[in-house]
Amino acid sequence: MKPSEPVDSRSRASGRSMALGRWAFGIATVGSLLVPVAFLAGFAVLSYFERVRSARETVLSQLMLIEEHVARIFGTFELIRAYVDEATDGLTNDQIRLQERRMHLKLQRFSRDYPQVQDIWVLDESGRPLISANVFPLPANLDLSDREYFQVQVKHDKPFLSDLLSGRVQDVKFFQLSHRRVRDDGSFAGVTAISVQPDYFYSYFRKFSNSGINHVTLWRDDGTVLVRFPELPNVKSPEARLERFLNTIAKKPDWDVIAGRGVFENVPRTIGYHKVAGYPLYVTVSIDDARVWQAWREAMLWPLLIGIAGALGLFAMTCIASRFAESESKARRALEDEQLIREQMEEERHAIEEALYQAQKMEAVARLTAGVAHDFNNILMIVRGSAEALRRRATEPARSGRLIDAIVAGAERGQTLTRQLLAFSRPSAAHAATIHLQDQAADMKRLMVQSTRTDIDVEVEMARDLGPVRIDRNVFEVALINLAVNARDAMPAGGRLILSARNVAADDASLPLIGEAVAITIRDTGSGIAPDHLGKVFEPFFTTKGHGKGRGLGLSQVYGFARNAGGAVTIESTLGRGTSITLWLPRVETAVQASVEPGDPAAKADRPCHAVLLVEDNPGVAASVMGMFKGLGYAADWVADAERAAAALASNSYELVLCDVVMPGQSGFDLAEGLARSRPDLPVILMTGYSEMLEQAAPAGIEVLWKPFSEAALGDAIARAFDRIRTGQRVAPEPVATDNVIRFPGI
Repeated sequence: MKPSEPVDSRSRASGRSMALGRWAFGIATVGSLLVPVAFLAGFAVLSYFERVRSARETVLSQLMLIEEHVARIFGTFELIRAYVDEATDGLTNDQIRLQERRMHLKLQRFSRDYPQVQDIWVLDESGRPLISANVFPLPANLDLSDREYFQVQVKHDKPFLSDLLSGRVQDVKFFQLSHRRVRDDGSFAGVTAISVQPDYFYSYFRKFSNSGINHVTLWRDDGTVLVRFPELPNVKSPEARLERFLNTIAKKPDWDVIAGRGVFENVPRTIGYHKVAGYPLYVTVSIDDARVWQAWREAMLWPLLIGIAGALGLFAMTCIASRFAESESKARRALEDEQLIREQMEEERHAIEEALYQAQKMEAVARLTAGVAHDFNNILMIVRGSAEALRRRATEPARSGRLIDAIVAGAERGQTLTRQLLAFSRPSAAHAATIHLQDQAADMKRLMVQSTRTDIDVEVEMARDLGPVRIDRNVFEVALINLAVNARDAMPAGGRLILSARNVAADDASLPLIGEAVAITIRDTGSGIAPDHLGKVFEPFFTTKGHGKGRGLGLSQVYGFARNAGGAVTIESTLGRGTSITLWLPRVETAVQASVEPGDPAAKADRPCHAVLLVEDNPGVAASVMGMFKGLGYAADWVADAERAAAALASNSYELVLCDVVMPGQSGFDLAEGLARSRPDLPVILMTGYSEMLEQAAPAGIEVLWKPFSEAALGDAIARAFDRIRTGQRVAPEPVATDNVIRFPGI
């Protein structure tokens, strides 16, 4: 957490409180209008759906009444057919013709009791009438064999309803309900046909118009309309709409109430249909949606007027009350603001003091670390130089070689530790090297395992073809340690920590850099970070850990490492699922350089055989380096400071100067600067254990050796220094430090 965060939190809380007050007044004012309107709108919607439900119930109830009545009517037709069959049973056609008058009168009296019956016919097997209830005598030339109902009965033994027909003897409209007559042997004997009055059904259907019904229709199951109220003269239903309606009925053929469009008028309506049992006949009842809307508007008129008037009145009263409340709270808010400003200023002062204390403490730790590392580097220089001197003087290399190798390995490990300490005190880009991360996979896993706990599984997944990157390995290791420690603290109950690396093409949309890169992702399964904290995690001193558990410098070091390496760092996190941090490092091209080992005869042949001047204030380090010069075949003199070096250079002819940077009195940089002016052809090599010394020397074009170094590294540095002089490269005549002052921590 930042030092000023408590003050900022209280300030934001106070601001939010005042803002919430203003919002409360605004919400109350707007709510006084919107809430009644919302209630009215909800009531209107509920009222509309109630009207729709009522329409469906009306359609269903009236449909059941009409279907029941139609079924009873057709039941009487069955009684009539049974009566006719009984009257003609056992009689031949000739016998029936002989009794035509008697049977005509009998059927006439019977049909008058049923107003729905227009006529009753008995036809022989050739389609000629034998008896009629209304026609006597029958015309001799009357032939009904061409009627559809007769032709159907010739082929099938089932009831048949015809289309609307016009009478050939009487000018009337009717539709025919026909049944097949059969002899005792089962052969076709003719047809019994009952002519049904459409006007009877029309008059009956019209009675339901007062109950809110718009349309009642009696029709065959093939879509042929027999009776419809109200009538639609000269209107034929489009085939497409009729087919859709029949397909809908086919899914539930007995009965249903549906929302659809009229087959004839194509207007939205609620439609109920019911099949008449035992017949290919349907009854439909419908109410237009327009009637439902009209009923809803009539029901909602007065409630809407009263509700709107009440809402406007409540809104006006709330506006007046809000103005009084706002004016009353202004004075109180002014006093609260003044008190808040005083408290904020006091808290900011404490926060600045705390930040200064932390910065001073970290600076002191950094200086102490750098000083210890420098002294330790000098000790390691003595150890390594002595080991190489022992190697040169060994009489039994086979026996002593292993011991000497162990000494050198220990010195190299100590060198790595000092570099990590210096990386903590001050990350440096001057010690960057081109490396392949896949070659360091085992070391990185070991480092992360050591930084976590045994209940955390560490996995390393790297592509085999990772491109090279140029980074300071020591600083990179510190960054990995920081990320591993953060992941460990986020997984108190254990979990998984996964490090993966992959190549990223220049056209990848997720790449935050220009050009190709290598993405290194460290992902954990911990508690995650809140979304409002993600934008602050790379800031110094910001931490999501508890008090005393972190200082907020880990991710800021990771951020600094990524920037110094020319890359970037991104973070993704989900609460309860973990955090993923990705380092995007620029991919570099590897350069293959031919190297000449110092021990190579060819190298020694090209080496100038002149004296070298060593400037080092530490006698132990000087003795080690003198031994290395001797092993490389150089004649070397040693002086302890820059003043004696100037005197030695004035009285002797030296071809190269190797000088320590940090010495009593004049520094190595001062000596190099003076020689750059007076002896530009004299190669100068500096040696140091301070990381910032490398940063100052690299831009100035000065060859620098990092303590401790090996005899081979010294030979390579000498060769490069002579090459730089031969190719005309010169040391910068002015110091590189931004303030022209070189400061050395610990001195």
